[in-house]
Amino acid sequence: MFVSHTGGLSWSQLSSGLDGHDVNSLGQAPDGTILAGTEHGIYRLKDAAWERAGDPANAVATEASAEPVAVEVKPAHKAAARSARRRQVAKRHEAVAPPTAMKDFDGSVYGFALTGETLFAATSQGVLRSASDGVTWTLVDSMPLDEWRFVAAAKATVVAASLHEIQISSDGGNTWQGVPMPAKVPQISALSVDDRGEVWVGDREGVYLSADKGMHWQTLQTLVVRNVNNLYFDQPAERILVTANEPSTEAFAVDVRTMQIKSWDTGWNLRFARPVGDHLVAATLFDGIVVQPRMVDSALVGKQ
Repeated sequence: MFVSHTGGLSWSQLSSGLDGHDVNSLGQAPDGTILAGTEHGIYRLKDAAWERAGDPANAVATEASAEPVAVEVKPAHKAAARSARRRQVAKRHEAVAPPTAMKDFDGSVYGFALTGETLFAATSQGVLRSASDGVTWTLVDSMPLDEWRFVAAAKATVVAASLHEIQISSDGGNTWQGVPMPAKVPQISALSVDDRGEVWVGDREGVYLSADKGMHWQTLQTLVVRNVNNLYFDQPAERILVTANEPSTEAFAVDVRTMQIKSWDTGWNLRFARPVGDHLVAATLFDGIVVQPRMVDSALVGKQ
């Protein structure tokens, strides 16, 4: 793990506490904490060192921690009051029945997404959620127990995908519904969702867009790419950033309002691109991190 405080121009290692595990994904909790998804669980960055996310016993609601139910008791109606109390307690416990807790989770974590105060993680052992800034995680029981490779969120729309299946939630992850894959898409290779709830999918043939939560899909005919490896919604700029293995050295941006496409020939084989301030920083497959030339030029000017 490396970190940059100079917009990507210089980097320093920050791997203490990761126990040598490979990092598959990065995310950020509502409180600003950085999360790392590895091939052996989830880690949180605290005081310049990584700590494994746990599952404290007090994170799950229990009968002992529940507030008592207040029932007025009158001498002539004690039996009725006891019956009312039992019904209210049973109803309360049914409402707060805890989801399946993932204690000592040791699976692979492929991606994170945040909606409101809730985090989601796509993992080899199902989709996980956390309402505790990533300290504790529970399994989303309503989702198939599958290897979920992708998860994305914007506003109340959350989308999760395996290589061959897509599930969408329109209420912040409370309920989920399976939707059809784009026609003739054998395997998903990238996933994103924009702030209008439009779902974006990439595969070996191109990029597909659904404006109705996956019921219908259209191909972006004007975006000629193959073997798409990453899609990312850049919310401030209202665009989807696209990288692909063909053409291998170009990065693309699709305006989600106008569908106009902008491209840059970076000269590098990119894995993904991300906005940092007013410029892009990208990861290459074999040559490390690259930064847009204007950022490098502005830094040189500042030193003169």
